[in-house]
Amino acid sequence: MPAKKLDAHEIWETMNKASLEADGHKALVNKRDYIPWAPLAEILYSRFPEATVEWTRWEGLDACIYPDGTASVECSVTIGPVTRTIALPIRQGNVAKKNWDAMDVNTAKMRCFAKAVALHGLALHLFTGEDLSDIEEMEKPALPPAPKKAAPKANGKLTPEEWARVGKITRERAMELGLKPSEVKTIGLGALKNLGYNASEDLPASKLETLVAEIKKFEPSAEEVPF
Repeated sequence: MPAKKLDAHEIWETMNKASLEADGHKALVNKRDYIPWAPLAEILYSRFPEATVEWTRWEGLDACIYPDGTASVECSVTIGPVTRTIALPIRQGNVAKKNWDAMDVNTAKMRCFAKAVALHGLALHLFTGEDLSDIEEMEKPALPPAPKKAAPKANGKLTPEEWARVGKITRERAMELGLKPSEVKTIGLGALKNLGYNASEDLPASKLETLVAEIKKFEPSAEEVPF
């Protein structure tokens, strides 16, 4: 007797029931519930090992670049006969970024994957109201940019703006690794340790780019992060 073929309803029911398991990996990031892509992939392939994931490419690039310099990515997840496709802008918060890099593309691809899986029924509830907050952000009146002030570097140390950049890159690396918000500091402290510094205040401004490069490639050990 031939095996029963999957249909969209069966896929939805299976994935929707797995949403409770996905919620076990939930964390609050920027006032929104967030689940790292790795647990979602584990749930997907444990139920449907034959599932495939594909990111759209444009002339060899995995990002669609628009005339204003912003860009988006697109992901398709196929389970049996059903393919769900969704696009996501490369963004910071609710604003599309113009000055993006490879790390931004990778982060957008992983979040786009999460949304494509959600269209099959897995943790779709996490995205409820997200489009409304996007609309609210778009409808806010534009404010004139504040004049930039060059902050002096006291004793050759990093400025608050430079530390803000380090913090942003650290959080992005944490999301890529699937860490919890409480574990983000592991990356910064570990990167400083790898460079031979015991605390952030010891780092001279001349080592900023070295620290950024160390954070982007940082891999925590099993002892440092309890997975």
